[in-house]
Amino acid sequence: MANLQSHDGVDWKMALGELQLHFNEACFWILVDKAESSGQSLIVFREQIKGFKNKWDTVKCTVSFSAIEENEKLFIEYLEGDEIYDEEKLKEIGSRIDREPLRDDDIFVSVMNRNATSL
Repeated sequence: MANLQSHDGVDWKMALGELQLHFNEACFWILVDKAESSGQSLIVFREQIKGFKNKWDTVKCTVSFSAIEENEKLFIEYLEGDEIYDEEKLKEIGSRIDREPLRDDDIFVSVMNRNATSL
């Protein structure tokens, strides 16, 4: 996770992740500046988890790309397993965006609020 977070503010706004071995799953959430940058963020994400994939090949990996615009959350893409490395998915990322009102309990809002109060 530290490798991913070292790209915060560079290749994406924020990366969060969680290893859920009881579900045999590693979940990642990437907050990008804008939908158009999600393809490049996916390329960087792939490179960063390469070692994880080799070491934990039986653990299913998922990643969700989102953006925040004013009071809306944009759901850009959700990929799991081999979809993460699928070149067609890379070409399509960001082409279908769902929007919903941004909630106070959103994972990124929660982390940003926690970080702001800990300063």
